[in-house]
Amino acid sequence: MTQEDQTPGCSPLAQAVTRDGKTVPIDIYENGEGGWLLEVVDEHWNSIVWDGSFASDREALDEALNTIDGEGIGALIGSPSGEQKAMDFHQPLSEAELDELDDFLADEAIETGRWMSR
Repeated sequence: MTQEDQTPGCSPLAQAVTRDGKTVPIDIYENGEGGWLLEVVDEHWNSIVWDGSFASDREALDEALNTIDGEGIGALIGSPSGEQKAMDFHQPLSEAELDELDDFLADEAIETGRWMSR
């Protein structure tokens, strides 16, 4: 088998999409098993790959366009490498977080130290 045979085929439907002044390339590749894989790589080289495969390249493209139309193109654009969004640590815990903390602290394994044993 040659190197060319091992490279997944790219769909002719692959394209760059621009919304609100932002552009993302939509890449659609054959998975080698009769399906199609969907990937978006943003300007910061962050990659989003959909789980599973699609029956057709048209179905994959439609999914990407529906995501952009439904969630906005910004949902497919991440932060530059190494940059993290600042978190506000001065906000109170939510009810769900308080419940989770309460369950954790009430766990008998923690009380008896069994979580430390090997």
